Amino acid sequence: MVDKAPIVVESLKDNGGIRSKIEVTLTGGASAPLHFHDQFDETFEIVEGEAAVRNGKTKMKLGAGMSTTAKRSVVHSYKVNSKANKVVVNVILEPGYEGFENVINIMNGLQADGKYGQTSKLTWSNIPLLATINELSNTNLIGFPKFIMKILFGLHGANKIKRAKKECLEKYCKLNINNS
Repeated sequence: MVDKAPIVVESLKDNGGIRSKIEVTLTGGASAPLHFHDQFDETFEIVEGEAAVRNGKTKMKLGAGMSTTAKRSVVHSYKVNSKANKVVVNVILEPGYEGFENVINIMNGLQADGKYGQTSKLTWSNIPLLATINELSNTNLIGFPKFIMKILFGLHGANKIKRAKKECLEKYCKLNINNS
C-alpha cells in the first residue's frame, strides 16, 4: 500500500527535461504488476528498507543505497514484503516525463481531497481514474492485467475515461484541456 502520495522532488521543468525524480513511500505488501514504459527509462533507487524488483528477466532484492534501471520497453515490477514497515524509493525517469509528473500532482490532489485510496483499489467507479493514471504515466501492462483492464476500460467507454482525464488535469494540474 501507499499511505501517502508520492512527491516530485526534481521536475523536468527545472532541469531542461533531463529527468523527473519522484520520492515514493511504500508500506508492506505494496506492489506493481509487470509493466513497461516506452517513453523513458525508470530507475528505482532504494533510500530506506528493501524491495524485490524484477527488471526484465532478472529478479533481485534491493536494499538501501542500491538501484536498478529498467530501460525503455523492458518489463519490470516491484513488491515490498508484507511485513515491512516502510520502503522509501526514489524513482528517476530519464528523460523526464510530464505525464508521470501530472499523475503525481493528481495523486497529491486526491490525497488533499481525502480520495487518495481510490488509486490503489480496483472498483467499478474508479476505473476511469485508473485508466487516466495508466495513460498519463505511460504504463503499459502486460499479460492478464492488461487483458482485464482493456475489458474494464472498454466497458466504461472512451468518453467517460476522456472526461475523467480532463477533470483530473484541470483540477489537480491546472491545465486547460480541450476535448477534440
